[in-house]
Amino acid sequence: MRSQRHRIPLFTLVVVAAACGSSGADERVAGGAVIRTADPAVRGLTDADFPRVQQLADGVYSYEQLRSAGDERFTTVSLFVVTGEGVLVADGQGSIEETQRLVDTIGAITDQPIRHVVVCSDHGDHTAGNSAFPETATFYAHSTSIAVLEASARRADRPAGAPPVVVPTERVEHERVLRLAGRDIRIVFLGRAHTGGDLAVHLPDEKILFMSEAYLNRVFPAMRSAYPSEWVAMIERAQALDIEVYVPGHGFVDSPAVLREELETYRQALVQVSAEAKRLHAAGAAVEDAVTQADFGALEGWSLRASQGPIAIRRVSATGPALLADPSRQLQQELPVARLGQLAESLSGFHGGGRRQAAGQRQGRLDAAALRHPFLDPTDVGPPGATAAVGRAQPVALLGRGRQRQVDEGQGAPAGPQVAVSFAPMELEIADE
Repeated sequence: MRSQRHRIPLFTLVVVAAACGSSGADERVAGGAVIRTADPAVRGLTDADFPRVQQLADGVYSYEQLRSAGDERFTTVSLFVVTGEGVLVADGQGSIEETQRLVDTIGAITDQPIRHVVVCSDHGDHTAGNSAFPETATFYAHSTSIAVLEASARRADRPAGAPPVVVPTERVEHERVLRLAGRDIRIVFLGRAHTGGDLAVHLPDEKILFMSEAYLNRVFPAMRSAYPSEWVAMIERAQALDIEVYVPGHGFVDSPAVLREELETYRQALVQVSAEAKRLHAAGAAVEDAVTQADFGALEGWSLRASQGPIAIRRVSATGPALLADPSRQLQQELPVARLGQLAESLSGFHGGGRRQAAGQRQGRLDAAALRHPFLDPTDVGPPGATAAVGRAQPVALLGRGRQRQVDEGQGAPAGPQVAVSFAPMELEIADE
C-alpha cells in the first residue's frame, strides 16, 4: 500500500532558465567567477532554500533537495515533465517523506496526475521513496535495475518497517519513446556507468538530457557499483548528442553553459581516478595501500571525496590490470555498450562443456575461465564459478567501434578459446582457437 498523502508548506524557487544559457537559480559569483561546488554552505545556501525548482523549458522542471552523507550535505536531483496527458518524473528521492514532498511540489504546479516514473538509477537515494508516487503510475527501468530492485524486495534480512520496494513493470533495454500531448520524451540507455542499468531521459525538442547519477556535478565519482571505463564512454555518447541542458543527478543545476562545462570536467575526473589507480598499481602498491596513498589533485576538494575515494580505488583495481594498463581516453573502446550480464547469460550454456547457439553465431565450447576476465565484471557474471580467480583469465579479444584490442591478462592462464565481442549492437562470436 502506498503511503498516506499529506500536504506540506512549499519553499520552492521557480526560475525560468532558457535553454540558450541564462543563469540558473543559484549561480553565485565571487569576483566574477562562478562558484563551482556541490557544497550548499559554500554557495551560501541553507536548508530553508530547499527544495528548489527550476523551469528549464515549457513544462520541464528540475527539482533539487538536500540530503546528508555523514557530515556532508549535497543535493539529489529529480526531473519532471508536465504535459496535457499527465506528468513524467525521472528519479524520485531517498525516502517516502522526501518523495512525497516532490509529489506535493508537482501538485502545486499542475493538476495533471503523475502517470510515468522513470527509474534512471536503482540506488536507494533515488528509489527508496517510490511508494509515495500514485499507485496508478507506470514505472520504467532497465532490466539490470529491475533485477536489482527485485532482489532488494525479496531480501530475507530486509529490516522491518523498511519502505516497500516498487519494482518497475516496463523494461527499457535500449530506448522507449513516449509521446505525451504532442511532446516526445525518450527514455534511453547510453551504456553502463554509475550502475549497470543507468537510464537517461531525453527531450529532443527542448534539447535537455537528464543523466541522473551518471553525472554528478562536483561530487566525487561514486563507484560502489560502477563500471569506470564504460562510464567514460557513456558520457562521451551523451556529449555527442544535440543537447543544450545536461541535468545531473547530484550537485547543483547551474546554467546550461556551466553544466556543459562541468560534464566534461566530470568525464575528466573519471579518467583521472583511473589514472591514479594505474599510477599506484605501477608503483607496486597493494590496493589498501593505494587507498591511503591516492592523491586526486583538484578532486581532493570535491564533495564526498573522503568516503568515495577509497571505494573508487578498490573498484577500479577490481577490474584488473588490463584496465589499469590504459585509463586514457581510449577507455571508450572497452566494451562501450555491452551488458555483460546478458553476455554471460548467452554464454552460460557453454559452461562445463555444454553447447548452445549464441546470438546467431556458430557453436563452440567455452571454458568458464573465459568468463573470469577483468573486463567481464565478477559482480555481473552469472554462470557458476565465473566469479572466481579474477586476474587469471585467458586472452580475450575485444572489438569496439571497429577497432580490436587484444588483452593478454595473467600468467599461466588455462588454454582455451577466445571470446570476440562486437557491437552491432549485441553480437558475439565464439571462436574455437
